[in-house]
Amino acid sequence: MIAGPAVAFVLGQRGKPIENREPVAFSGLDDGWDSLSSFGDYVGDRLPLRQRAVRLDGWADEEVFDEDPAFGGGATPQVIGGKDGFLFLSEAFDEACAPPISADETAAHLADLASVIHDSGRRVVTMVAPDKSSVHPELVPSDFVKRNCAARSSDDLWGALDSAAIPGFVDLRTLIRAETAKTGHPLYLRTDSHWDEEGARVAVRAGVDFFAPGLFDDAEVPYVGQKAYIGDLTLLRADPVADAEPDFRTTRPGITPVSDDAIDDLGAQIDHHFVNTGPADRLIQGKTLMFIDSYGSVAQSMLVPYFADLTVIDINTFDRDRFTTLIGEADQVWILSVERSTAPRMANEIGSTPFLTHLQQHLPMRVTG
Repeated sequence: MIAGPAVAFVLGQRGKPIENREPVAFSGLDDGWDSLSSFGDYVGDRLPLRQRAVRLDGWADEEVFDEDPAFGGGATPQVIGGKDGFLFLSEAFDEACAPPISADETAAHLADLASVIHDSGRRVVTMVAPDKSSVHPELVPSDFVKRNCAARSSDDLWGALDSAAIPGFVDLRTLIRAETAKTGHPLYLRTDSHWDEEGARVAVRAGVDFFAPGLFDDAEVPYVGQKAYIGDLTLLRADPVADAEPDFRTTRPGITPVSDDAIDDLGAQIDHHFVNTGPADRLIQGKTLMFIDSYGSVAQSMLVPYFADLTVIDINTFDRDRFTTLIGEADQVWILSVERSTAPRMANEIGSTPFLTHLQQHLPMRVTG
């Protein structure tokens, strides 16, 4: 199925079947309007060119019923059409309206994670990349049923994060909202579930300045024009559409790449170890470990030239022992998690109580010279 890889990428998961069921049977036209839904499922499961069936189903939802494409009769739409052509990931609203733990618990777990790392003698910066709807609620359709609960949940989370005394916490929502107000345009891709490079630059600037105040120079990461992209949300709708996004390039005179080694391919991101050389005051020294998801991938090419030794790890490939070892080998740690996945990660993975207990027990103290 064409949507399979896109679903895995958007949701930060590795390849899994989207549908795990027997093909739908069609009983006839005796059920009135419901027959159209079952017929759509029947055709979609059997046509050799299934993408065409998905597009037909999506067209019927949009043009006949004036609804967002759901792909399968009564299925929940994966993509929500917003104002000014902006698309939103339905999963983000689902997570916000029914998080596995409360906002206060999420913030407390993130604070505990950062504190364990900080108390071991390592510097740590913690960031949550805000969802598109969290920065731009005005672009969410006013009649969308989960609009209000998602907005309340998002505000609760950011309020809890701001008041939790998290070591190295950077309030990216406030920074991105301020940058949006200054530029006068959104810093998120219109047809994709991620921020654009201009939005990512806000996070890079904040992270670099945390480790080395004054090192980041806007002139070294300039806007160089527009480039084409195909939004992952149009792939989820099985209707790939090209759009344009701003292009930013990092150019740092005197900084030379030494190596770029792939560590392992365990998921949507490929773990890498980067080494750069140059004047000591032009690079963040020591071994830096960065946990990222797909939001971090957008920022990666911008931030790599600022570090002497940087290891980038896909946060979705959580493994208790491996993550403990990686943190133990680092001098400083940067954690960047998208908003919609932060509560699940704090509940069950890198911020879970079992992992925090293990990390505290096994993380060696960093010995300074």
